[in-house]
Amino acid sequence: MKRFLKILFIFSITFIICIVINRFRIAIIERPDFIELSISPPNSHLGDNEWDVIIKTIHHYTRTGGNEGKYFLWRGEKAINVAELGEETDSSVIDTKKEIISYFDDWLMSNGWERRNGSCFFLLPESWFLPTEEHGYLVYVPRDETLFPAHPKVCLAVWESSNLNGRVFHIVLVSANPSPITILNEDWKSINRP
Repeated sequence: MKRFLKILFIFSITFIICIVINRFRIAIIERPDFIELSISPPNSHLGDNEWDVIIKTIHHYTRTGGNEGKYFLWRGEKAINVAELGEETDSSVIDTKKEIISYFDDWLMSNGWERRNGSCFFLLPESWFLPTEEHGYLVYVPRDETLFPAHPKVCLAVWESSNLNGRVFHIVLVSANPSPITILNEDWKSINRP
């Protein structure tokens, strides 16, 4: 009986140690890894070179069928009031939607991203009311990205509104980086689909 209790004690301690090590290992693997885009908002050369809002968040999701995942989101928001740009005659002033999109396109493409067809539904709430492509929001992925479903992504939304001071462009830029376990889970499921 003593021997049994000793074996049970050793087994219990070993089991607890394994659980603690596994939790610690997952915590290290799943540490937040945000893609912080180092781009200033348009017209930063005029002195307003900060985003109005920057948010970092961890987004957990569950899809139909029980698929779960985690993304690390970096979100920058900026409102550009065209009237506040003043009477700038400088051709470097960005004051149209096309110029704003071109500004981000150029920076993202020169930093290893390319525009692709895709969705930002669970990353960018604005995608629920904006159309895709140049008329609303755009999706970018790393240039060398494979076709697996879980991959880093950048979503850019640009839309125009007006207020008492005139035209305002709203810009939202979101980078999404899937956790390592999400990548493994999604890649495994895509490989093993019938």
